[in-house]
Amino acid sequence: MLDIAKIYNLALKNKRIKYREDHPKDNNTYRPSSAGMCARKIYFESIEKADPDVPTTDSEIRSHEKSQRIMRLGTVIHEEIQESLREEIEK
Repeated sequence: MLDIAKIYNLALKNKRIKYREDHPKDNNTYRPSSAGMCARKIYFESIEKADPDVPTTDSEIRSHEKSQRIMRLGTVIHEEIQESLREEIEK
C-alpha cells in the first residue's frame, strides 16, 4: 500500500532542498524573520551555520513533517489568493 504522507513529506523535503540551492543564505546575516526568536537559535543558524531542519528524535521528525505540510498548505492558499487578485486586477 502507498504511504501517501511519506511520499508527500519526501516531495516537500526535495522542494526545500531546491529552494535552498536557489536561495543561499548570506554569511552571518540576521533576517527580520528571526526577530523575537531564541538568541541561541539565531546564533547557531547565523554563526555556526546549523541546519534548523534536522530533527533528531522520531517525535521531532513527525512534528517537523506535520509542520512542513501545514506550512505548505498555507503557501498553496497564499498562491491561490495571489493569483485570484492578479486576475481581478488584469480585468
